[in-house]
This record gives sequence, structure tokens and C-alpha cells, in this order.
Amino acid sequence: MYLRTTARRNADGSKVQYYQLAENIWDRKRRCAMPKVVYNFGRADQVDGEKMRRLAKSILRVFGGEEEVRDQPGVRMIDAWPSGGVWALDRLWHEMGIDQVLTGKLGIVSTLPRNRS
Repeated sequence: MYLRTTARRNADGSKVQYYQLAENIWDRKRRCAMPKVVYNFGRADQVDGEKMRRLAKSILRVFGGEEEVRDQPGVRMIDAWPSGGVWALDRLWHEMGIDQVLTGKLGIVSTLPRNRS
């Protein structure tokens, strides 16, 4: 899940932004991930930023945050992107050779292009 920002233009030319909680759901027909809005927070200019920060702190309190990872011995935080977890898992998947094991054992052939830079 992620916080999604959408925008639209009014008839008078002004731009309005909205905040939404969304997740990506795989669409079999289109063969790609499509965003699904879980909750609409409303117009960005009307959302109480302090309430949003309290919500984020509450979630981090329950599930832990990047501070816990950063404080682990031998872990160095270089950068954190909103989709960083997915990229990190993908990188680990390939560095550990899990993709090769599955390809060899199960005969799975990936149809996705792989950039190993």
C-alpha cells in the first residue's frame, strides 16, 4: 500500500490534488498491476497534515520503522524510495540465485525483461 496523489484541473484552470491510500492489484486481462483505491483522504488542501503524521507514527509504532533497520549492526541505509522494498527483495532474489534454482528445478522461464545493472 502507498499514499497516492492524483490531480485534476478545474474549469477555471486551477489544479486540485487528492490523497488516496492505494494498493496495486494484478489485472490478468491487461497483464499488469493496476492501482486500487482503498481509502480517499480527500483534497490535499483540506487534509489535516498533523492527523496524517499521527497515523504514520501509529503505523510505525506497531510495525516498526526504518530506524529499527538502520540501528542493526552491519546495516547501512543508503537510500529509501517508496517502492524500495520491492526493489530490495528483487535484488536479493537474484543475488541469492533463487531465480536460477526455480528455473532449473521447475523449468520456469521468466517472460519479464531483467536489468541486472
